[in-house]
Amino acid sequence: MHPLLQRYKELGHDIKYKELSATLRVNTLVTTAEKLVARLLEEKAILTKIVYTKNGFIVKSPQALASMTPYLLGQYYIQESAAQIPVEILDPQPGETILDMCASPGGKTTQIAQHMNNTGEVHAFELKHHRIERLANNLERMRVSNVYVYENDAMNAPEGYDRVLLDAPCSGNLASDKEWLEKRTVQGIKENVVLQQRLLSHAIKVCAPGGVIVYSTCSLEPEENEEVITNALNKHKNISLEQVETSIGVPGLQMFKNKIFHPDIKKTKRCWPDVEPTQGFFIAKIRKNIGGANL
Repeated sequence: MHPLLQRYKELGHDIKYKELSATLRVNTLVTTAEKLVARLLEEKAILTKIVYTKNGFIVKSPQALASMTPYLLGQYYIQESAAQIPVEILDPQPGETILDMCASPGGKTTQIAQHMNNTGEVHAFELKHHRIERLANNLERMRVSNVYVYENDAMNAPEGYDRVLLDAPCSGNLASDKEWLEKRTVQGIKENVVLQQRLLSHAIKVCAPGGVIVYSTCSLEPEENEEVITNALNKHKNISLEQVETSIGVPGLQMFKNKIFHPDIKKTKRCWPDVEPTQGFFIAKIRKNIGGANL
């Protein structure tokens, strides 16, 4: 058995590739849920509300979602349901200054702008040149006007943000990629962790005291999730974990392979794709404490 499959078995989960339902997020900058449901019904598409999201719907449609006129007009973003949760946990407020550290293709970036009603500023960093065009196209299509795009390493982001989203580069997971096992190794996971820890440390540094950092991945690997957060809590004495308030998922793992994680890790959420109707996902909400040293 593949060593990565073996670890899931040991954790009590049988992970396999699965076909996810098509899901979207209504863009309230352009329309309302009621209007979009009625408009897509004209195209014989049926929308069902996703109860654990604010603006998410499952869609059954005879047409490809990306080919419909409402999509081209920016009335919705095609977005997996678990991927909609991190921004809801971040809870960006109108007028704030927000950092999106790994922005492309823009699903969460446009969602942040939507929460802010196009006010304040969102600084979207994307290091890879070939991903900038897709990000820019989605911002334009979704009628977003408060986002500044930086083709730059997020490690160069300055200090002073009210909130920071780090949807970190990660290993992904088998449930959403048929060829995942052929591409992933334990060594590759360890290499991802190095980058994730660097990015999270910088996110903590640039977040203003009292502000919030949300760390998320679509990885199932404990090293990329609970261990990254535990290491951050041990390294940075000016942060604390807050409860991820969502009705889906289970608390983060308390231990893995004899490594005991921080006791507050139970405040994080992990979506197991063999249990939830989503891809695999992990979310942590971090508060930067007022008065703590910027370590």
